[in-house]
Amino acid sequence: MISPIFMAFAIIFAEMHGLNEIYHKVLIIEDVDDIYLTFLMTRRYEKNILLFKEEHEHISLFNESMKQLTSKIDNINYDYIVKGERRTFLALKDTVALYDGTMQSLLYDKYDKRDEETLKKMRHYAREVQKTLTNISRVERNEINKKISNAKLSFALSFVLIVIGVIIVSYLLARGIINTFKSIEKALDDINKDDNSGHYLDIDGPQEIRSFISAYNRTIAELTTVRAAYTNTIRKLEDANDELMHKQDEIIEKRNMAAMRLLSSEIAHEINNPLSSVISMLYMLYEEIPKSDAKGELVQLMIKDTNRCQVLIRALADFAKQQPLKLKEVNPASLVSEAVETVRRKLGPDMPYLTTYIEQLPPTIVVDPVLMNQVFVNILNNACQFTPVDGIIHIRGYTAETHVLFSIKDSGSGIPPEVISSLFEPFFSTRRGFGGTGLGLTISRKIIDRHRGSISVESVLGSGSVFKIKLPLTQDPV
Repeated sequence: MISPIFMAFAIIFAEMHGLNEIYHKVLIIEDVDDIYLTFLMTRRYEKNILLFKEEHEHISLFNESMKQLTSKIDNINYDYIVKGERRTFLALKDTVALYDGTMQSLLYDKYDKRDEETLKKMRHYAREVQKTLTNISRVERNEINKKISNAKLSFALSFVLIVIGVIIVSYLLARGIINTFKSIEKALDDINKDDNSGHYLDIDGPQEIRSFISAYNRTIAELTTVRAAYTNTIRKLEDANDELMHKQDEIIEKRNMAAMRLLSSEIAHEINNPLSSVISMLYMLYEEIPKSDAKGELVQLMIKDTNRCQVLIRALADFAKQQPLKLKEVNPASLVSEAVETVRRKLGPDMPYLTTYIEQLPPTIVVDPVLMNQVFVNILNNACQFTPVDGIIHIRGYTAETHVLFSIKDSGSGIPPEVISSLFEPFFSTRRGFGGTGLGLTISRKIIDRHRGSISVESVLGSGSVFKIKLPLTQDPV
């Protein structure tokens, strides 16, 4: 007769165990993400040692990071990892040890005598570690989502079973005293019509009836309390899952930027040396060409362009190292004017008509003038690239409480909506044929982020685009 209630509580107690598993899986995911970030830091020291030859100051940092990595792996509770991934995670420590071993063998060799095969093995082990951690994190998150869905279903089912049990008990008792229980029957009908809460009965009758009514009202009160508790628990689980997804997005963003810096470091290292040789040879060639020979001008142009490439490579290397901001008080109007002049000198007569409305800017703001000049030049270059020569570009600047705002509006063809979300991703470009690298906007956003500011873009196809920059008036170094 009351078996539905027993079934409901049996389901509840079973799901309590599932909630405990979710809690421990959340801890597992946090630990795995922490291990992943520690391993990325270890690889950063590895790159600094192998690519930039900064062995003296980074070998100890690398070894200390490896100790932290091994300790964090040892401290994870393997019992709560999905069974299919336990063996993979147990093998992770061996892979980390192989990575450390190959790295240590490389450190004993001189820089120019390091075995290329050992380098390949070390990088292979590193990729295996990253792949293992990423797979475990993904599987555990999927398992949490599955358990949350099961918990929702179980809680709803248990609540329905409890209500059914109460209805059955009430109905069977009501059959013996039909006249008195007409009111109870109506109340039970009301319960079936809405949210099963707040239907308390006040019926006079024999002691047995009053006892039943009292028990019934207590049950309704308990159901209301239990339902509120279950609803609150589900809401907390949903909030926890949302927070995990947000952290996952942050980790993916950090992972992408770390990958971009690694790639930038390798590009700068591989290109800088041969580029220096090319410049030296061009200078030697220029000295041997008579001044009357027209080829001298061509060589001069080659030297100029090659020097510009070398400057860009050095800037790429500096960005990969992420040097501290050199904050100064600067005039924001002058900052904009200098960027405009830089672009104007570059484009000459091909530059679209440009208007500036910067009279409302404050006298000074605190920024790194070199980096912020790079931001404005990047955005203005993009605007000029997509604006016809007879088009117009508007630059506005004004103060809003504790921030300064800039907007750069072009009259180009606009940006498709499906492209806007990827606009600031590394190496994404819509103008490969015009020399775009896909790094300009990515670097600009990182510079603005380091200034604790923000950048956004609004665009309508056929009506141009607007880039908006928001910067604090004053700030501490990042």
